[in-house]
Formats: sequence, structure tokens, C-alpha cells
Amino acid sequence: MVKVWTFVKTLGYVCYTRRGLLYVIASAFFAAFMDLCMKVVLSSVNPLEVASVRSTVMFLCIVPNAVYSEDFLHLRKETLSEYILLGLRSIFATAGTIFIICALKFTDIGDAVAVYNTMPVFAGIMGTILLKERYTILEFSLSGVSLLGVILVNKPTILFDSGGVQTRRLIGTIFALCCAFVTATGFTLSRLLSKRGVHQMTIVFYFGLVATVSTPVLVTTLSQWVIPECGFDRIALVMSGLLNFFVQKSLVAALALEKAVYVTVLFSSNVVFAFLIQYLFLDVAADLFSVMGSILIVAAGLGVSVERNGSVDQERADEEEENGSPDNASESDEASSNDEENTHLLKNR
Repeated sequence: MVKVWTFVKTLGYVCYTRRGLLYVIASAFFAAFMDLCMKVVLSSVNPLEVASVRSTVMFLCIVPNAVYSEDFLHLRKETLSEYILLGLRSIFATAGTIFIICALKFTDIGDAVAVYNTMPVFAGIMGTILLKERYTILEFSLSGVSLLGVILVNKPTILFDSGGVQTRRLIGTIFALCCAFVTATGFTLSRLLSKRGVHQMTIVFYFGLVATVSTPVLVTTLSQWVIPECGFDRIALVMSGLLNFFVQKSLVAALALEKAVYVTVLFSSNVVFAFLIQYLFLDVAADLFSVMGSILIVAAGLGVSVERNGSVDQERADEEEENGSPDNASESDEASSNDEENTHLLKNR
């Protein structure tokens, strides 16, 4: 009995000290259930309306948290160029939300989430273009691995005879790739804003504001408003917004306790949760090629993230050695901020 109690105490201590990793697993689980909620309601509701309701619910959850945050807007005025960057970043993030919902409408949850995980590869490319960062041979090779994974997930007709199913899967894959690209671009703009001293809460707040205003306007313009007939669909529609808020809060809590590279690696488990949930609730089993493609995509994304993290650490060490002392606090803080933004690309859906 004493040994059992000692084991329980030890386990509790380990769980408490590494609770940041538990937060990441929870966020990955919430993300998979959020995708399930959206997949369920997409059979009767337009993707734009789903995006509108999800964004509005999430923004209503963010506002009280933002208002009572001491970092909210920093009580300072951004310059015109920063407001332009905030607007562009919010537009790209909103477009990413719409694209991933459209992808879920046309393809399975697991396949859509797997293709979406190509985003770290796109983020590396956009960082090279917009931030003039170094793009290594390893990152280029991993991009090819990621592309091979997308091909396996998509199952092109050249290699597979899938008929009409292939057409829907191709459309879903294209939407998921578009989501990965625009979200990666938004992530790069977030990093640029962080370097200019704009707080992450400000960035998230403006994203929620733009999404909450723009998506209802689009739905109204296209006359696509529909009230779900089933009460369960209405609950699932609202739950998608609540779960999105929980995903972001869990990741923020995890980042306060763990290194961003660990959070990035562990959050990739959302692909596993996605395949598991679609099998348990929708009775859709993943085939061998989807699993193989997902493994390649996730491995490539993790490789890019680890490589980028190593490059940041190496540059920081070189700067400290060159200057002889760690009085480069500002550079260290900036590198830490970049680490936080590395995980922000995974939660920005």
C-alpha cells in the first residue's frame, strides 16, 4: 500500500511539473473535436456560416480575457504600417479559417488535418521571402517529403482509381493546402509584428475582430444564412467556437511552461486524434495511404520546426559569443518571442 501511495505521489509530481505537455495534448484533443463539430454541421450549413458563428463565439470568449489582461493593446498607438500589417494578418488568418472549413466539407477530417500540417513548410518558405531568413537544404528536402505525403493523402487518379470520390478529395486537398499557405503567411506577418513590439494579444484580438465582422458580411451578401433544423447541429456549431477558444488558451498556457519546439512536436498528435475521432464517431477508417501520407507530412513539418528552432539557438549562441557576455537581453527576448510565434502557427485556425 505504501508503494502504491509513493507511486501515485511520484506520478502526480511528474504530471504537475510537466503539466505544460498535458496542456498541449488537451489542445490537440480539443482541436480534433472542433473539426468533428464542424464536419457534422457542414452537411446542412454553408461553410461561410460555420466560419462566421465559430469566429463570433471565439471572439466573444476572447474579449473579456483581453480586456482584463494587463498587456491588452499595451495602451499605445500602433503606427499606420503596423495597422496595415495587423489588417493583412487578420485577413489571411480569416481566409485560413474559411479554407479549412471548406476542406472539411469535401474530405475526411484526418486527411484535411494532415494536409493542413504542411503549414510549417510554407512558413519556412514565406519566412525566407518576407523576412529574408535562411532556407537550408534540409528544409528544401523536407518540403519534398511533405509534397510526397500530400500526394499519398490525395490519392491521384494516375495512381488510384477512385472515381467521383477522388474529385471531392482533390477539392478538399486544394482547400487544405490553401489554408496552410495563407495561415503560414499570416504567421510570418505575426512574427514581423512581434519584432516591432506588437503584443500577441493585440494580434489575436484584431484577428477575432476582423473575422467576426467580415464573415457575417460575406454570408449576408451571398444570402447563405441557414438555421440548423436539428438542435444537436446548433450545439455543435456553437461548440466549434468554444473549442477553438480552449485550443488557444491551452496552447498559451503550455507555452508559458514548455519550450515552443516541444509544444510544436506534441501538438502534431492532433492528426492521430483526428483519425481516431473520425473512426469512432463517423465510422470512417483511414486507409494505408492516408496514414503513410500523414506520417510523411507530420515528420516533414516537425523536421522544419526543429531545424528552425536549432537555427535560432545557434544564432543566439553565436551573438553571445561574439559580444562576449549575455548583455544582449533584447536579442534573447526577441528569440523567445519568435519561439512562441512558432507554436502560434499551429493554433491559428
